[in-house]
Amino acid sequence: MKPSEYKSYLPIRLEGGNFAEWKFELDRWVFSQPPICRHIALGLINWEGVDSSVQPYYANVDKKKFEQLLFKAEELMIDVALENMNPDKFKINDLRVMSFGLLLAALSQECKKRIGSMYLTELKSRVTSKVSPKKGARHRRIYGPTDWKIEYLDILIDPFKVSEKKFIKFWNILAEKNLDEKLVPTAFEKSQCEFSRTNCLYRILQPC
Repeated sequence: MKPSEYKSYLPIRLEGGNFAEWKFELDRWVFSQPPICRHIALGLINWEGVDSSVQPYYANVDKKKFEQLLFKAEELMIDVALENMNPDKFKINDLRVMSFGLLLAALSQECKKRIGSMYLTELKSRVTSKVSPKKGARHRRIYGPTDWKIEYLDILIDPFKVSEKKFIKFWNILAEKNLDEKLVPTAFEKSQCEFSRTNCLYRILQPC
């Protein structure tokens, strides 16, 4: 199970802000591979042992052979992940020594430092998701429930015309104002709060 034996190209390269979409494509690739790759990704097998739910897959594999399979499969998965990352934005060599699970956790934490960029990517995806039901379904699978701020920004701005630097500055202002707690509506206040949220975002957006 060498990397060259499988198509390792993903249709997207990790840049930072697009972590959710990159992870989605990586997961699709992993689940297209032999079951051992899926079991590693789901944390069902590792160097400590095998989860009871997948033991039947490896019941007739001796320990040495299992360890060889595990090593090659995880090496393949790590190689594919690293091959599809921007080397100018991530320290690839530092990441290569990690397990697949730790690699994804480290990347997630690193990308969350660029949270404004992540939300801009989500906003762009939300806009393009309206083009077709297929794109809409894909967007929902990647991002799940929509943050209320994304819903309102979809009305107020064109994410394809705002610079990433400007948007990140704006998102940092939102974070500082802690609007999620300040603008949570009660049942009685909901209609007023909907207007308040939109108006508040609009006012904040102006100085940016």
